[in-house]
Amino acid sequence: MDNEYDFYKSTFKEAQEHHIREANKLDKMIILISFGSIALSVNFVFKSDILFRDINLIILSWIFFILTIIFNFISLIFCERRFWFILENLEDWRKDNFQLKEFNTNTFHSKYIKIFNFGSYILLILAIFFLTVFGIKNLKYDNIIENKNITKQEAINKTTNNENNNKSIKSYSDHAKDSESSSE
Repeated sequence: MDNEYDFYKSTFKEAQEHHIREANKLDKMIILISFGSIALSVNFVFKSDILFRDINLIILSWIFFILTIIFNFISLIFCERRFWFILENLEDWRKDNFQLKEFNTNTFHSKYIKIFNFGSYILLILAIFFLTVFGIKNLKYDNIIENKNITKQEAINKTTNNENNNKSIKSYSDHAKDSESSSE
């Protein structure tokens, strides 16, 4: 009877430790990073006087951050269900006077916990990737409005004209090089 009770106590303790481990893992950090990134980038995009290129990248990043948070909460729900499932099985086993029966602590919940945790990690990486690409594209782009008296549309037209002029100059220099090589 001592062995059964020791197994009961050790499995009970393992279930509690698992619950604590899953709740404290990277979940808090992932949720914090996701919410913080969304808050900072939304504030930056809507409160600044900067014209952004490829705004779809930041929107895609926000979607991935939100999905990361959702996957994390779903994982937490499965963790809670696994915890209570194991405790109920242990209690039933104790009520049966520790009679031998198959006792499996690896429930289907464990599979879903792993899937949603892994999914949240992948989604977080994708969100950070798209946020980084958005930042790099906009850092390389001369898009700060220096004169705040002009509207964003005027600034967009001005930068578009500058880009077109740069393309014209480049195509002219390419044409000049071709002319030189054909005259030789």
